[in-house]
Amino acid sequence: MREIRGKMKNNVLIIGSGGRESAIERYLKLSNRVGIVYCAPGNAGSENPVDIDINDFEALSDFAVLKDVKLTVIGPEIPLSKGIVDHFNKKGLKIFGPTQKASMIESSKSFARKLMRKYGIPQPEFKIFNETKQAFEYIRNSINNSMVIKASNLAAGKGAFVCENKEDALRAVYEIESRIGGEILIEERLSGYELSIFAITDGKISHYMQPAQDYKRVGEGDKGPNTGGMGAISPVKGVSKELLKKIDIKIIRPVLMALEKEGYPFKGCLYAGLMIDNGEPKVIEFNCRFGDPETQVILPLLETDLYDILESSASGDMSNIKISFKDKSCCCVTVCSRGYPGKYKKGFEISGLDNINEEDVFLFHAGTVKKDEKVISNGGRVFNISALGNTTQDARNKVYRALERVKFENMFFRKDIGYKK
Repeated sequence: MREIRGKMKNNVLIIGSGGRESAIERYLKLSNRVGIVYCAPGNAGSENPVDIDINDFEALSDFAVLKDVKLTVIGPEIPLSKGIVDHFNKKGLKIFGPTQKASMIESSKSFARKLMRKYGIPQPEFKIFNETKQAFEYIRNSINNSMVIKASNLAAGKGAFVCENKEDALRAVYEIESRIGGEILIEERLSGYELSIFAITDGKISHYMQPAQDYKRVGEGDKGPNTGGMGAISPVKGVSKELLKKIDIKIIRPVLMALEKEGYPFKGCLYAGLMIDNGEPKVIEFNCRFGDPETQVILPLLETDLYDILESSASGDMSNIKISFKDKSCCCVTVCSRGYPGKYKKGFEISGLDNINEEDVFLFHAGTVKKDEKVISNGGRVFNISALGNTTQDARNKVYRALERVKFENMFFRKDIGYKK
C-alpha cells in the first residue's frame, strides 16, 4: 500500500456500478489522502472491482474491515433505503450517506410530501391514493387535464409521468399499479424550468455543489418516457446567487431541520429536484444521494478535495470545509442501448473507447463489463462522456466530437444535450 510523508493513505469502498460511481471513483483517486479505491460491484472501468452484491451488507462490511477501508461511499438509493448506513454504523465503520429512516425523503414520496406540507416547504398541490380505483375516480372528476402521476415507491427514475390529458393519466396509474405498486401521488403540474441542487451536509452545516440541469426524457426535445437521465449540464445559466440563497433558506435548511425534529437527522448528499417559476422554487422531489448523470458534470468542476468533503460529512462535522469550483462549464451525454428505458439488447462489443483521450474529456463507464479484454455493453445506460469547456456550447461540442469515435450495435444517445431547454 502506498504511503505519503510517513502516513498511510485511506482506502475507500464505493457501492454501485453506474456512471455516477465511476465519476466518484475518478475524483476520489485524485486525492492525496486516498489509497486504494474499491468498487462493489463496479463495471468495466473500475480499477478494483469487487464481486459483492450491493444489498449484501454483511459481506460488504466484512470486506471493508478486511481491506482496512476508512470510508464507504454509497452511490444508488436502494442500499440506503434498506439501511446500509445503519448496518455500517453498528459495525463502527465510517460511511457517507443517510440512515434508512432519513432516506425516506426519497424512498417514500408520500412521506416527503407530508413532511413538506407539515413544515411549509414550497411544493405542488398533491393527493395520495392507496387504491387505484380512487385514483381513477379522482382523475375522471378532475377539472384539470394536465397533471403529474407518481409512484411513491422507488422506481429507478421511471416512476413519474407528466400527463397532458386524462387518458395519459389513467394509463400512468395503471402502469404504476402493474409495474411498481404501492401508493400513487397525483400532483399539480408546475411550470418553469427544472434545477438540480446538491447539498453535502453533516445534518446542520451544508455545502453546495454547482447547480445542474438534467435531461430526463429519452427523446430529443424532451419527448418520450422518463429515464434515469440522458445527460446533464452544469452550471445553469441564469441561476443567480439570490435564487440559490432563497433555495437554501426556504427549502434545504427547513427540510434538514424537519428531518432532525422528526427524529431522522440527515447526513450525506441531499439532492433537491426543483421547479423554478418567476424566481420562486418548488420541490419536485428529494433524493438522498448524488444524481446520475448530474454527478458526471458537478465533480469535474470541483476544485476542493472530494475525499475531504465526503469524509467530513460522514464524520458529522463540515465546519472546516470550504468548497471551490473551476470557472468552467461541463456537459455530459449518456450513451444507451436502443430501446432503453424499455426492452433492449446487451452483450455488444464497444469499440473506440481508447480514443476518448482529448484534454478535459472524460469517459465514465456504467452498464459495461469486461470479457476477454473487450468492453461489452451490459445495461440500458452504457456509459457517459463528459467534457469541460469555457462555455456550455464549448463543452458539448467536445462531447459530441468524442462520441463520433465510439461505436457498438444498437448504440443510442440524445443529440440535443446542452441546448437550452
